[in-house]
Amino acid sequence: MIDGDAVRKARLRVGLKTQRELAEAVGCARATINRAERGQGGVSLLIRIARVLGVDPTTLMKLSELGAPPLTQDERAALAGLRKLRPALRAKAIGYLTGLADGGGAEEAASLGAELAGDLAATEETEVAQAAERQSKKRDTSA
Repeated sequence: MIDGDAVRKARLRVGLKTQRELAEAVGCARATINRAERGQGGVSLLIRIARVLGVDPTTLMKLSELGAPPLTQDERAALAGLRKLRPALRAKAIGYLTGLADGGGAEEAASLGAELAGDLAATEETEVAQAAERQSKKRDTSA
């Protein structure tokens, strides 16, 4: 279930150079992290490691071992987009998609979709304004 390579790469990406450093942060033995980086361990360990590393637990899982079919290119792109969202917005998006997949009511799905679209538009406007402000400051500094 645990993708050991993904755990190791995520550990190094956040600046934890040794398994011992991650073990101390997670609150377990170094041998436990060693096993995780060899693909051994359960869901509880996976979640604890993901929290410490600040990643979505699914990024540390071997989904193929769960019997899930391989993701299509579109599905991988959609997941990458979800990961870029702020946590609160990501939760809304996942709730919206879950509601659609579970056959939720059309009215509820439309409401969540409208709320999500509004949040995305506001986020995009904020990001555009922040980028313009950074460019303006950069020009002012170089002048």
